[in-house]
Order: sequence, then C-alpha cells, then structure tokens
Amino acid sequence: MSSDSEERTGEPLMGSVPDKETVDQIAALCDGLTKFNEPLSEHTTIGVGGPALVWLRPKSEGSALRILNACAQQGIRHFVIGAGSNLLVRDGGYPGVVINLNHAFKKVQLKNSRLTAGAGTPVGTVIKKCAQAGQSGLEMLAGVPGTIGGALATNAGVDDWSISDVLDHVELVAGGETKEVDRDEITFSYRSSNLAELGVVLRASFLLNKAPTPQIQSRINGMLFKRRSTQPQKTKSAGCIFKNPPEAPAGKIIDELGFKGKKLGGAVVSDAHANWIVNVELASASEIIELIEKIEAAVEKKRGIKLERELEIVGVD
Repeated sequence: MSSDSEERTGEPLMGSVPDKETVDQIAALCDGLTKFNEPLSEHTTIGVGGPALVWLRPKSEGSALRILNACAQQGIRHFVIGAGSNLLVRDGGYPGVVINLNHAFKKVQLKNSRLTAGAGTPVGTVIKKCAQAGQSGLEMLAGVPGTIGGALATNAGVDDWSISDVLDHVELVAGGETKEVDRDEITFSYRSSNLAELGVVLRASFLLNKAPTPQIQSRINGMLFKRRSTQPQKTKSAGCIFKNPPEAPAGKIIDELGFKGKKLGGAVVSDAHANWIVNVELASASEIIELIEKIEAAVEKKRGIKLERELEIVGVD
C-alpha cells in the first residue's frame, strides 16, 4: 500500500525466490485472478517495471489470507501492491509473489463517526462515502490515486496533516496471526510509518467528525483544484519522488537548480512540478532511477541537502 499513496507492506526483497513448483502451489490458493510472469508495468501508475513470477488478485478474504500466510510461513519472497502509485519496479522485475488486495479487502463501513475500510479500498471511494454521510476527517486526501493501505503505509497527507491523525487502529496479519494494533502502537512520521515491519494491513478504522456535506464537498473541491493546478495531469507518474526537507519544498529546490524539463531517455522532470518525474516515451526504470540520482547529486552538491526518497523502488535490475 506512497501520495500515494500505494500499499506495499512486508519486506519486498526478503525471503527466498520460489521455484516453479512453489509458485504453482501458491497460485492454487488464489480464488481470483492469477497471472504468471506478469509485467508490473501494467500495475504501476508510472508504467514501468519488469515481470513478477506471479501476480495474484484473490476475490475473498480467506483466499488472500491463505496466500499471505503460506508466503510468510514458507519464507517466500512476496509483497502487496495496491494501486501501484508511489512505486517503481526495476526493469528485471520482482522475483517473487505479488499480491493485490483490491478485491478481497475493499469493503467500507461507516457507523456514526467511525469508518472502517479495507486496505484495498481506493482513497477516492472512501472520501466520497464520508462526504455523503457528512463525516469529515479524510477529505484532505482528495485526489490521491492510491488505496487506504498505501496511504497508511506512507502516512499520506498534505502539509502538516497526515492520515495517521484520524486513525484509531488497524487490523493486520503477521506470522499467520490476525490482530488489531492501536494507533499508539504504530510509529508514524512525515510520509512514513513502520507498518511494513508489523505485518500486512488488512483494514483500518478511523474516527471522524460530523460536518455539513456541502462544507466537506467544498474542501474536497479545493484540494482537487489545488492538485490539478500544481501537479501534472493525464501522465504516467508515481507522484512525488522526494520528501520535503526542512529547508524548503523539494520541488522548489529542484526547480531552482534548473531541472524542470530535463529529460533522460523516456523520463522527464515535469514542467508542472519539479518533484515529479513523468514517463513520456516508454521510459525504463533504469532511466528514471538515473535521473533521480542526478537530481540527488546536484541538490547535495549545490545546496548541501541530502534528499530522502518518498518513492519506493523494488525489484532487481
């Protein structure tokens, strides 16, 4: 399950690479869609990435849990992917099992001011339901393309507000055991969390506040306008590449160093927002990574600032 906000829980390159027999056994546990040697470029918003040994999208919670538990118990390399935003998969792909929870864990329940949503639920779906019910608290995420699980994993937010501010608890699975973990037991910081160390998030519960629907919708419209006017639209991208350092917004620093419009192969620094790299001409992951490294080196050399990546990079070359 980052802005996107996209969930990727667990340790992506931990565990052993499964052989064909093991892959087949894991795939047999899936009651939904199974794709072998599936290009992960088809499942990331930036549109790059080599193949996974197998990509699974179970229909039911039971199937999803059997897959996750089998991978964990057998020490098989695996990770969970949601909307694929804030994620870059290397050109060699991912030598393991990739699991999508967008069907198995997509239910949303709202009782009074408590909202419970599956990790695979699109953020936009949750915000719409809250607005209709007159429940405020999550509308600052309007326009975020990811899922609830991804938003939590990256502690998505705007300015000083983060999704963890309204979180009550999560339900996760770890070591074959499903359990609830309270907000206070989770470590959140600016655009990051330790949820990946605790297990795979299945659903989350939030405490909201009653507010007039028109007021909530006005905030949503404001956030959407802000994003559309400051971020690239209708392009293949992974959202913000870097976290904002204390000195200044990362995009401002990168822009001041003249990187807007800089191109490397099919990857280009967006003219709309310098903290975004867009895939304009069938870019490769290696081209995007090289462009990222050039930005990092220039910012450190000329400003003395070591940028921290918000984008998660997984897989092998």
